[in-house]
Amino acid sequence: MRNIIEVNNLTKTFNDKKALNNINLTITNTGLTALLGPSGSGKSTLLRHLSGLVFADKSEHATIKVFGDVIQSRALAVLGSCYGNRLLAFTCRKQLQS
Repeated sequence: MRNIIEVNNLTKTFNDKKALNNINLTITNTGLTALLGPSGSGKSTLLRHLSGLVFADKSEHATIKVFGDVIQSRALAVLGSCYGNRLLAFTCRKQLQS
């Protein structure tokens, strides 16, 4: 079983509202995964993190990995989201070709 997406300790706050609160998620290559929830529950915010469009609140422990490659962490946040987007696109292409 291979982890496709790993999210660890992800928190995102907009003003004083927590859109994501310490999210931990692992998606493997063993089946289909759906992201369900009511309006305002953080589904789109999570997808924006996975695509590298936004970064987590300041936390040394928050990380996002796609195909085992870190696409978001405090170390990458310093480099900016453009780096994360390029890394994600490269990682997906590399995995789809193999």
